Amino acid sequence: MEEANRNKKTRPRKPSKVDDDALRADVEKYPDDFQYERAARFGCGKSTIGDALKRLKITVKKRPYATRKQKQNSENNT
Repeated sequence: MEEANRNKKTRPRKPSKVDDDALRADVEKYPDDFQYERAARFGCGKSTIGDALKRLKITVKKRPYATRKQKQNSENNT
């Protein structure tokens, strides 16, 4: 098994089309923008932005509908 690990070769990764620091700055400046809006600013595709955000572990999740509904119900009951 160790012999297989020694012979394992890694593939060189293509450089990213999107600069990581520039994308982080863009997310801080425009936190609510959609991926297609970021793609237009960076001159690339939506999937490229999505891949870069995933690589940087940046997620922006909107509040789920169920949570809003529960909050509204609790406010109405009080």
